[in-house]
Amino acid sequence: MKQRDNTIDILRGLAIFTMVAANMSAHTYQEPHPYWFRIYGSFAAPTFVFLAGLMVSFTTFYKTYPLSYFLKRGIAIICIAACIDMLCWGAVPFVTFDVLYVIGLSLPLAKLFSDLNRIIQVIVLVALFAIAPIMQAKFGYIDAPIEPALKEFPEKGYAGAIVWKQYLVDGWFPIFPWLGVSLLGTFIGRIRCALPIGKANGIFSISGMLLMVAGIVSWVVVDPHLMEREGYSELFYPPTLMYFAAFLGGVLLILGTLYRVRDNKLLWFLSVYGKSSLLMYILHTTFNVYVFNVFFETYTLPKFAALVMLHLFVLWLIAFGVQKLKKDKKLPMLASIILGG
Repeated sequence: MKQRDNTIDILRGLAIFTMVAANMSAHTYQEPHPYWFRIYGSFAAPTFVFLAGLMVSFTTFYKTYPLSYFLKRGIAIICIAACIDMLCWGAVPFVTFDVLYVIGLSLPLAKLFSDLNRIIQVIVLVALFAIAPIMQAKFGYIDAPIEPALKEFPEKGYAGAIVWKQYLVDGWFPIFPWLGVSLLGTFIGRIRCALPIGKANGIFSISGMLLMVAGIVSWVVVDPHLMEREGYSELFYPPTLMYFAAFLGGVLLILGTLYRVRDNKLLWFLSVYGKSSLLMYILHTTFNVYVFNVFFETYTLPKFAALVMLHLFVLWLIAFGVQKLKKDKKLPMLASIILGG
């Protein structure tokens, strides 16, 4: 456990694998997207955010990093998110609250959270998830986040109240409840560090299965009203407690079972993505904006699937090459964050 845990790399790599198709589908997969595909594409986001918090527990437990370490990494990730907004999407940064913003914000908060009493931790988690549907009902949940263009910003500006609402309620990944996903990862990570790995994985497998079943049953019974945002069809617009129960239960179940088969060669293929997950996200976003959204049309499933696999192969080759080049080299903090430490 003191060495790099390839179980986490595999799980993160699986999230990359599903993320690529989910993000490409907004512009290159004919709508409406089938329901099975919406389920498939909804796995990546909670996995990334959950694992961000879980890794805070790991590094705190095994390396005793101080708060300043996580604060620096969090600021760096938020700055990377701002650069992606400006350079890729031509948008005003710090407004849409995309996934890297909530991950960056969560890192120092997860460190503070990990030092709290276990009972207080549970209260915080319950509050973050319980407040989300209340705020959605009170303040509404817009069809798509406001994304002011950078070139129009000096003349038009934007309303501060709208930005705060997106941070808290209806941005791409609002604090309520996505911060709770990261802190839940911290909570679970602490358990995984404290218990023998076999016992911890058994707990995760059973609790994950129960939570996933409860989420699926409640989803079928309630049949929540969902929306698609700008072609993105994941099942968390808006994020519901049923969604998180089903998908976070699935993440726990996979986390609890992957350890037993972590040395499988096929899973090693996924771990290559996972070791450079932020680089994969940056490159994938760049390909989406400057290649797929410009030179490709929308396709039916066979052509779309072929395009996705080609893109995944290119990303894998880049990740593999980067990992070979940086092996046994001490990198500056920012390079380590981007390329994978």
